[in-house]
Amino acid sequence: MSAFVINSYAFKKAFVPTDISGLKLWLDASAGLFDATSGGSAVTTDGSSVARWEDQSGNGVHATQATSANRPVLKTAIKNSKNVLRFDGSNDFLENVSTAFQGLTDLTMITVSAPNVNINSETFYGIAGIAYTTNTRVMMNYGGSSAAIAGEGTAPRYSWLTVFSGSNAEREASAYETNINSGTFSLGVGTYTTTGTELFYNGTSRGLNNASQTDTFSSIIGQTPTNVDFRVGMRYGTSWPAHLNGDVAVV
Repeated sequence: MSAFVINSYAFKKAFVPTDISGLKLWLDASAGLFDATSGGSAVTTDGSSVARWEDQSGNGVHATQATSANRPVLKTAIKNSKNVLRFDGSNDFLENVSTAFQGLTDLTMITVSAPNVNINSETFYGIAGIAYTTNTRVMMNYGGSSAAIAGEGTAPRYSWLTVFSGSNAEREASAYETNINSGTFSLGVGTYTTTGTELFYNGTSRGLNNASQTDTFSSIIGQTPTNVDFRVGMRYGTSWPAHLNGDVAVV
């Protein structure tokens, strides 16, 4: 953290995500909301739909939705007087298809969110994620398994970070949770490197999943497809409910 001195008094500069080296994307529901995919008018009124959520990182990775019926709505002063985007669990999501996430050798994904349903069954709801191909993606999501999953301990497991390639999936979970209650905001931090995936749930590590368990890591590292698909409010895949029924404050 940087500091400066005036007349012998030191003042520390408050942290902002743009202080992070290599930052690719920063979405904050209290800034950069518009009613058209190209910009339009700022959205500030509670309950108004959002067509464009602007990236605050300076990289221009804005998340948009062209279909009016598929847009989340702004809800004001929901958590600690901060705004959120509310996704309906049916068809709402925002998306950016670009070159922004090409060639990654590691990844940290951070979300502040809350489900609007109890997460206590074998069901998945997407918070945010990126996809290199249909079957190669990294996602933060609510959901889990009612049975034990290899390498993940005993059931039930309710996951946040999923790294998926082909038929193999790597999941990190808030292991002590038997459910995640509706309306409960949590800070989820998922890290992905060549050594494995690790989830931090409200600041506490839930353990490291070793990369040797699946082939997912080598299949994603350094990939440079023409475009990479980023989504917020929807997970990739069709075998589970994909759309988030809940609120997102920060990605």
